[in-house]
Formats: sequence, structure tokens, C-alpha cells
Amino acid sequence: MKTKTHFLSLVAVAACVLFFNTGIMKAQTPTTVQVKALAQGMWTGSVHKTTPAAVELRSGGVTPLTSTLVDRRTAMISSSGTLTVVYPNLTTGSYWLIVRCAGFLPISSSTALSITAGSTFSYDFSDNASKAFDEGTIGVTIGATTYYVLKAGDFTGDGGTNPTDVNAMLQGYPKVNLSVPPAN
Repeated sequence: MKTKTHFLSLVAVAACVLFFNTGIMKAQTPTTVQVKALAQGMWTGSVHKTTPAAVELRSGGVTPLTSTLVDRRTAMISSSGTLTVVYPNLTTGSYWLIVRCAGFLPISSSTALSITAGSTFSYDFSDNASKAFDEGTIGVTIGATTYYVLKAGDFTGDGGTNPTDVNAMLQGYPKVNLSVPPAN
């Protein structure tokens, strides 16, 4: 009986050592996501007013509305209209890409996008209306170029434009907490 107990103890120790060596020692390369997302009224055609935004990656579902949040990161939309976020533990897969910016309706990629862990992934919402899900952007022509931009008007952060947004705008809209998604 003692030999059987000793053998089981050795198996348990070996399993712990094996798990420790393969699970803990493995470092994951961060995944960088670069997004061009222009905001209505903040883009001159050459310069964007810097503003904070959140980039979400969601998986599953047949639409972004039925998907599950995987990770959310915040960054500043730069003067060129781009933002870069880094996901430290992302796995390779298909993700809906969603951008949220205070005072604007959120936009989502028109399809789930294939993103490889440890790579740099880029997506430009501004160059084609079909890149945003469900007519999520609006075309704005500046000079001879049409840009597709986030729609202004969601001053309450509830994911839609309605009469409460007018009141919020007139009273000086509150800064939306980008770390908390609106209720769906």
C-alpha cells in the first residue's frame, strides 16, 4: 500500500512540474491593433482633434450585438485619426472590432476579422462605408475626398441617439466612462 501511495505522489509531483514548465514559462507576444476611426466634426481632412476612445475585440455571435467581449483597451485618437492598442494575451481567432468614443455612436467592423496573436493588425473604417456594420459610419466630403466617420450625437453613452442626448448636449454632456460598455 505504501508503494502505491508513493507512486501516486510521484505522479502528482511530476504533473505539477510539467504544468509549471509548460504553462508558466511560456511568454505570449502582445498583439497590436491599429485602427483609423475618424469622428464627425473632429476631422478637417488633414488633422483630427485628439480624443480618447476604446477599442473592443468581441468573439462569437453572428453580429457584433450577439458577440462576447474578449478585451477592451483605451487610447487616444491621434491627430492623424488613428489609435493603437496592445492586447497582451490575445489568442488567434476571429473578432468583431468595435470603437467607442464619447459623444459618438459606436462602430463595429462589418464582419468578424481574423487576427493572429503576436502580430500587428490594421483596420481603416474611414475609406469605405462597407467596412462598418449596419451603416455605422456617415460619409463626409472634404474637398474632393469622402471620409466615413463615427456619427456624432450619443451624448449620454447609451448606444443610440434620442431626445435625452439633446438635453445632455445642451447641459454640457458628461464624459462617458469608456471602460464600461453601454447596456444592450
